[in-house]
Parts: sequence; structure tokens; C-alpha cells
Amino acid sequence: MKLRVRAEYAENAAALSAISSQKPSALERSLDRYSQANSVLRARDLGNLVCTLRVGDLTRLDALWRDFVCGNLLDSLAPVLLTDTLRHAVNNERLQLMFALDETDYQNARLALAQNL
Repeated sequence: MKLRVRAEYAENAAALSAISSQKPSALERSLDRYSQANSVLRARDLGNLVCTLRVGDLTRLDALWRDFVCGNLLDSLAPVLLTDTLRHAVNNERLQLMFALDETDYQNARLALAQNL
């Protein structure tokens, strides 16, 4: 199974507040502001981390899935992933983590483990 972890800045409002445009028409101003906002958000993109999880039995796989669904997995891994080094790299801005586990991957892993019993 693949666990996808995405770190994002909790607040983008300050970075986006400086966006302005002096273009003559409303359409040009809108497009200019959109382009600037897109550039700001891309510059603040911290990327993704993809982890391959190998689980050897159904009990552990089901426990992992339950922890993911109820949010315990995020609570457990956030302190490990949000290190002082990462915080320093983002100038101590507040970050939020988002986790994704594909339910189809879970079901396929579950089926494969069940067949090996």
C-alpha cells in the first residue's frame, strides 16, 4: 500500500495578500492576479512524500486502515514528520499534514493477505 503525505502551509493568506495588478482592464487584472497567485502557491508547494507500507497480516492491515480512517495515523506520525529541521526550513510557519491511503489499495492488500492464509 502507498501512504501519501502532503505538507502544506496552514496559512497562505499573508503570502497572497500582496498580490495586486495595475493592468487597465478588469479581465487583464483578473488574469494577472490569477497568474501571481498561481506563482506564489507553486513557490510555497512543499511537495509530497510517498511511503510504501508492507503489512504482513490481516490484523495489522485492518488496524492500520482503522487508524487512518479515524485520524489516529495522522496524530501518530505528525510529530515524527514535522521535525525542527522542517520547521526551520519554512521559517517556523504553521504547517498541516494530509494523509491519503487509497481504499482500493487497502482492499487489494487485504484480498492478497486473505488468499495467503
